[in-house]
Amino acid sequence: MDVQFGSSFLSDERKAKKQKNNFRTVISEEKIERETCQKIEGGSEYGEHGEQISGEVSRIMATLARRAEQAKRGEKRSGESRAAAKVCTSSGEGLQRAPAKACTLQRGGELAKAVDKHHLIFISSAGNSGPALTTVGAPGGTTTSIIGVGAYVSPAMAAGAHCVVDPPAEGLEYTWSSRGPTADGDLGVCISAPGAAVAPVPTWTLQRRMLMNGTSMASPSACGGVALLISAMKAEGIIVSPYNVRRALENTTISIGDGAEEKLTTGQGLLQIDRAYEYVQQSKDLPSISYHITVNEAGKSTPTFRGIYLRGANACDQASEWTVQVEPKFHEDASNLEDLVPFEECVQLYSSDGVVIRAPEYLMLTHNGRNFKFVSEPLVALGLLNSQGCPDNLWLTKSIRCVEQEHGKDRSARATIASAGMVFTVAISTQRLGIARFMRFIVVDPVGLGDGLHYHEVYGIDCRAPWRGPLFRVPITIIKPIASIGRPPIVTFSNVSFCPGHIERKFIEVPLGATWVQATMRASGFDTARRFFIDTIQICPLERPRKWESVVMFSSPSVKSFAFPVKGGFAMELTVAQFWSSGIGSHEATLVDFEIAFHGIIINQESLMLDGSEAPVRVSARSLLAAEKLLPASTLNKAILQMKIALHPVDANLKTLLTNRDKLPSGKQIIALTLTYKFKLDEGAEVKPHIPLLNNRIYDTKFESQFYTISDSNKRVYASGDAYPDYVKLPKGEFTLRLHSRHESIHILEKLKQLVLFIKRKLERKSVPGSMEAALPFSALSLNSVARTMFQAVSFCIGQPLILAGKPSAAGSHNVPSSLPSMMVHLDYIQLSFFSVPDGPIMGNGTYKSSVLVPGQDEAFYIGPPLREKLPKNSLPGVMLLGSISYDSVNLENGKGNQTQQSPISYKISYLIPPSKIDEEKGKETTGVTKSVSELLDEELRDNKIKFLASLKRETDEEISAWSALADSLKMEYPNYTPLLAKILECLVSGNPEQDKSCHNKKIINAANEVIDSIDKEELLKFLSLKSDSEDEEAEKLKKKREVTRDQLAEALCQKGLALADEESYMVEQPNTSDVTSDIPDLFEETFKELKKWVDVKSIKYCMLLVVRERRCGRYGTALKHLNDMIEAEGEPAKKKQYELKLQLLDQIGWTHVASYEREWMHVRFPATLPLF
Repeated sequence: MDVQFGSSFLSDERKAKKQKNNFRTVISEEKIERETCQKIEGGSEYGEHGEQISGEVSRIMATLARRAEQAKRGEKRSGESRAAAKVCTSSGEGLQRAPAKACTLQRGGELAKAVDKHHLIFISSAGNSGPALTTVGAPGGTTTSIIGVGAYVSPAMAAGAHCVVDPPAEGLEYTWSSRGPTADGDLGVCISAPGAAVAPVPTWTLQRRMLMNGTSMASPSACGGVALLISAMKAEGIIVSPYNVRRALENTTISIGDGAEEKLTTGQGLLQIDRAYEYVQQSKDLPSISYHITVNEAGKSTPTFRGIYLRGANACDQASEWTVQVEPKFHEDASNLEDLVPFEECVQLYSSDGVVIRAPEYLMLTHNGRNFKFVSEPLVALGLLNSQGCPDNLWLTKSIRCVEQEHGKDRSARATIASAGMVFTVAISTQRLGIARFMRFIVVDPVGLGDGLHYHEVYGIDCRAPWRGPLFRVPITIIKPIASIGRPPIVTFSNVSFCPGHIERKFIEVPLGATWVQATMRASGFDTARRFFIDTIQICPLERPRKWESVVMFSSPSVKSFAFPVKGGFAMELTVAQFWSSGIGSHEATLVDFEIAFHGIIINQESLMLDGSEAPVRVSARSLLAAEKLLPASTLNKAILQMKIALHPVDANLKTLLTNRDKLPSGKQIIALTLTYKFKLDEGAEVKPHIPLLNNRIYDTKFESQFYTISDSNKRVYASGDAYPDYVKLPKGEFTLRLHSRHESIHILEKLKQLVLFIKRKLERKSVPGSMEAALPFSALSLNSVARTMFQAVSFCIGQPLILAGKPSAAGSHNVPSSLPSMMVHLDYIQLSFFSVPDGPIMGNGTYKSSVLVPGQDEAFYIGPPLREKLPKNSLPGVMLLGSISYDSVNLENGKGNQTQQSPISYKISYLIPPSKIDEEKGKETTGVTKSVSELLDEELRDNKIKFLASLKRETDEEISAWSALADSLKMEYPNYTPLLAKILECLVSGNPEQDKSCHNKKIINAANEVIDSIDKEELLKFLSLKSDSEDEEAEKLKKKREVTRDQLAEALCQKGLALADEESYMVEQPNTSDVTSDIPDLFEETFKELKKWVDVKSIKYCMLLVVRERRCGRYGTALKHLNDMIEAEGEPAKKKQYELKLQLLDQIGWTHVASYEREWMHVRFPATLPLF
């Protein structure tokens, strides 16, 4: 039986069709000021995407922007939370959100509660991940409380906005617009709206407006229209609730196609605000309630769904029984006597297909409840009302016997009903706050359906007012895949004709044993270039949809092939779509032949680990589908190398956010956790933070925010990010990473105080001239031709020292930052070997190369560990080398007549660096002089005293006094010991200057003189002037020792010169000091000339002294040149003293415009504080 609902709105079919094809939103011509669009506190800064969304909402809403608060672009859920709180506490009723993101779990409980409690109207984009099904994103697809909007393009929009030559005769959904259903069976897309706009963009784009398209344009378009509807409802005194507004929007749309695919693509149809306004006027006296649908498979209480989604051969080979629970929801403030008791609705159920979907025909809904069990013949109409409309008795349209009926203490009713046939359950139960539940059994029988996509609905119509349209809908999606045949299994479809916007879907049951697919696409019969979207998607439990996608251009008839991984036993959707505007204006259709061949090699261990011993790892391989060539790959070819190290927070700060924007509508404040991590780069590199617990999760995590910033020692922020971190190039130096997360429970955040964060670092290869080898930081392990290799430093024992770059640092220490070293070794790339016998790695025989796997038979081989001499020489025990391994390859057509070889699927492999070989010569005396135990003890004690002196803090006067006393004591104990004197000088230079600047300079000068006087310069000069024998180990060791002494001498001369120059500048500023400073220039020149004897003063280490000398001589330009060279060559975070000196030089030269520019940059390079989250 068909029901005509909303007939007063659908009477003029010609007018409706014209509206669909020429959909235009009424735009206010008045000038729109920026203040029109209300800015939500929180969220990220405006980008061109966010600015355009705001402009689109403003353009439609004009002065009504207060009615719909705009959530700006940003992947932080804190912005969305603040936006929702703002709307809950203000006069606004609307909330718009874009873009949409994929998620693992359909979690919309928090949003649904906010919508129900505060009567919010939440409008969200469906996403831009089409054209495959089940691509609708979060939050639009997570709960039916949110209105998910797809993107529609009309002929007028195609001609006016996109400027196509021959616009389509009928409007259609954009190719990339996400489709339903959701993984839990909901339709996903509620309505569609225009998905393109010429809207305002920020001025830094150097234009006022820009054309952009996406569901992020469709969502604000719908939001603006809904704002107009809300304004009209308020003006006429009509109660505004998300339930009556959503029902008005859904039941007054214009359908865009009648097929199952169109329903999942466009939802209920194209938004029509004028008709929705007429609908709410006619239904203004009806109760505002929501009908919440939950579905369970018969006999199971979990999991719960929002619809029925049968996908796969096993799900469609027999009839299934489903329990549907309908919950009429009232607001929590509804009155028991005025709202709940009078509520009574007679609902007639309709099924879009009475053969495949069998459901009862009538039900009576009230606020109280009953539970019924009954058995029926092939399920037909069942009613639950008598002539008085009272639910105490049963009136049935079939001969069904009521066996038992009872009432419980909780005001619920139970009845047992029996007849011949199958069993199903119906229930009405009472809940506090006016919620009545009604459970109804539905039988779905897809056995007689053909292959492909089938969509049906069970919807309820008000018997007294059928014009209202469906009060609720139960979406039912059935996908019957086709089976592949042959060895290997192959699926083909030929001569499929494509026109602009055409989408072809094939649902294929992936055979067990398949791990990858080789697909071939042949396009012919066209004249102009064609653009195709090719998507495959598989739905697996507790995973995000497994999606592979490619965009292919055909400039001429040709053949292209692809390879991608699959998971056996799960249905796969193959979607081939010609882009909606591709080929417009051409009258030639594109003919496509598509062939899919399934392949697979099953490995007994998908993730392999070599434990560092000499024992090989056994790998067993099997092919179930066809004969496959087993070809393990183990070569490193242009791999992107990475190093990964674990960091623990050095500080954890819990703070209650006291601002109103961080207060929940319930009055509870949000709590923020800020974790601080420190790391050090010995050279510039690209790094990326990685937080396994939080990353790549937004709507399927309970934490509101995950935002981080990376700053240097000057508080300059180099990078910031959220749940999807990316690489950023950093100079060498020490860096601080701050991670910010939010939750309402302090107990939950307490568990994150020791959250482990990984820093991934890209390592670049460097060539070695004149060698067959290459050099790169760390050798790399990789096992396929497109491998991506990572180094993972793992501290296996928390609390044990973690050694990095040869320097010990206490694990978990708050004072010593973790270091990410650059360990340079020659790349004689590590190539793992494969053997057919377990003793192959030791004996050096039995090499395994390749084999042909016979279906059903196992074949095994062994992976040997890498040779010890091929490992990075300075890698540390416990470091894990990560790589990938592949077992097969395929030749693919690239469309130009050439073939490329590719490994379609790879697996992870790791190798644990074993303990280093014990150096038997270490500790033996090689100088021929044997030292006694007491002498060795004295030397060890002396060295530790010097280390202790360097570790003492010198922040307060007492600490400085204690340090000075210890330094004087050590100088008396070890007189003229150069390493001690050099360390004292280093501490003075690196410490904070004292209040008496002149006194501090004199201390540095005196300490430098002590270092200089402790060195026999004549003996040092004689030694360095002689060439040493590189084959003489003792001579080489002595040479290195003398070079260290030379560097200590040069450093002392350099620091002395800088202190003399600083003292000269300081004394010049003081009155009556001309006589005192008369001898300083001579001392400075003497020091500078002495330094030139030992080192190159133009080198970066001593260049600052050269800059100071050039400035003293009045050669400001030369000084500026050397200073710029030094700043650029250091490649580390800026030093404020250097830039202050640069400003002084610019002022002395007279380049005021450059000095002004540099002063502005000083605020960026040296900010006063770190930015707030």
